[in-house]
Amino acid sequence: GASSRFIYIFHKKMGEDIFVYDLFGNPVRRVKKEHKKIPVSKEYEKEIMSFIPKGSPDREKIKFHEFFPAYQNFFTDSQERLYAMTYEKDKSTGAYLCDVFNSQGVFVGCVAAGYIDPIKSLQNDSAKIKVNNRYFYWVREKDNGYKVFESYSIQKK
Repeated sequence: GASSRFIYIFHKKMGEDIFVYDLFGNPVRRVKKEHKKIPVSKEYEKEIMSFIPKGSPDREKIKFHEFFPAYQNFFTDSQERLYAMTYEKDKSTGAYLCDVFNSQGVFVGCVAAGYIDPIKSLQNDSAKIKVNNRYFYWVREKDNGYKVFESYSIQKK
């Protein structure tokens, strides 16, 4: 992810930390937070495999980890807060939870991010999230192919 001042990188092989760089590629900080391990479900594996044609040699190359990585997506708001979307879901709404860090990388809370389908967001660039004035905004394609503009207010959990 990126903001107007920083580049954010997360890779499971580098641990569960978020690495922050300036726009020249210089390291600025490392953001650390403990995470709940979310197991990869058989339903998720099946849905991902449905995109690869049966009989394709690529199907044999796909190996799923036991757990999802800590984060699935990053985005920032106009105040340089970093929203790191996890695979953990809010128990009451089913929305994915975002860890929120201030511009200095300090964890300030967790918010539910509305309905985002991580599989469709891999296929479709329109699933990019914007944050403004305490609302999440995005365009989502419905199952019938129509695109809808959605917004959700940010509420602390």
